[in-house]
Amino acid sequence: MDISFIQKGCRKMIKIAYIMNSLMFGGIDKVMLDLAIHLDKNKYEISIITIMDEEVYQPNVQKARDNGIKTYTTCDMPGLLKKREHLRRLKKILCETGPYDVVHSNNDLFNGLNLMVAKQAGVPVRISHAHNTQSQFAVGSSGFKKQLYNVYYRVMQRFIKKYATDFVGCSQEANEYVNKGCKSEIIYNGIDLNRFRHQLEDIVNLKRSIGVDNGKKILVTVGRIAKQKNPLFLLEVMKELSRINDNIHLIWVGDGRMRKDVEKLIKEYDISNITLLGTRKDIPDILHCSDYFIFPSLFEGLGIVLIEAQAAGLDCFISDTIPELADVGKCNILQLSDGAYAWAEYINNYIAENKHREIDENKLKKFDIGYMTRQCENIYESALLREKNERS
Repeated sequence: MDISFIQKGCRKMIKIAYIMNSLMFGGIDKVMLDLAIHLDKNKYEISIITIMDEEVYQPNVQKARDNGIKTYTTCDMPGLLKKREHLRRLKKILCETGPYDVVHSNNDLFNGLNLMVAKQAGVPVRISHAHNTQSQFAVGSSGFKKQLYNVYYRVMQRFIKKYATDFVGCSQEANEYVNKGCKSEIIYNGIDLNRFRHQLEDIVNLKRSIGVDNGKKILVTVGRIAKQKNPLFLLEVMKELSRINDNIHLIWVGDGRMRKDVEKLIKEYDISNITLLGTRKDIPDILHCSDYFIFPSLFEGLGIVLIEAQAAGLDCFISDTIPELADVGKCNILQLSDGAYAWAEYINNYIAENKHREIDENKLKKFDIGYMTRQCENIYESALLREKNERS
């Protein structure tokens, strides 16, 4: 598509601001950083505005800057006053570093308020990107807390409908939750498939370095140790599995607020076949030294790590709450309602019978970062052309 019509003064490049939680090493933020890196810098001038500015993410901040991307930070949002401060700082950044052609917000229900500020800053194309199908604050809540969340949900959806000009999501389910009632497109979360398809040469040494017996069958999970990922249920599965088969070991990659709860229960259950690795940057290598992947989340917008695991060749055991789009051929879908013992029994039998599923290459290739980049370029340019025509 010819984008030469997009001009402000002498500037011909499309200027985009991504609003994200952070520049962490995995998940949604990693996907969006990879997208920003892969966009053609001869066409696009890119800024990333994050809410969290933790020192641990500094390598990715530097990676963004090394790829010609400007980075800015507002503030964390633990309460109403901080949320208001975030919006104030966001408007200041957009006004002082703009004008922007596109603001692409990736904060789910908070997208509407971000995009309200973007409209105030004169941004013509404002995109609400849905990445999840539920909020961890809503899961298991009841009474007044549930009513409060329902009010928050309805109000935030009104802001999204009012201030977003375009609606996208990583799955149909995510769009139905965040962009409910709006005409939305699915953008496939992109990864560098080649990183996950290479074969690790020295698997034995990697297993030794993380303290895992080379003779064990390795289950792996990757994700925040948070309510959404259902960590206590995963512990129940491993407790049952260790009783059935002591030759299966779980590698657990990730960290989070519930880590202490997990460590306490590991001791209480006397489970010796779990290794907590915390945050790692070598996810492809960890996947390649594993045999199977387990992912019992309570909800997911998609579950990008599930695509990574399948690209690495792992058969997966996943909960029935995960969008069907995430299954590219190697997923065993289990009901959370069946309980931990049923999961343990199924996994043990599957491993014992040496079963394997085949990947669907046609489905997988849509999750390549190149495919996502082309999708987003088309959306940006079509939206800007539409806005130009509407002003004419």
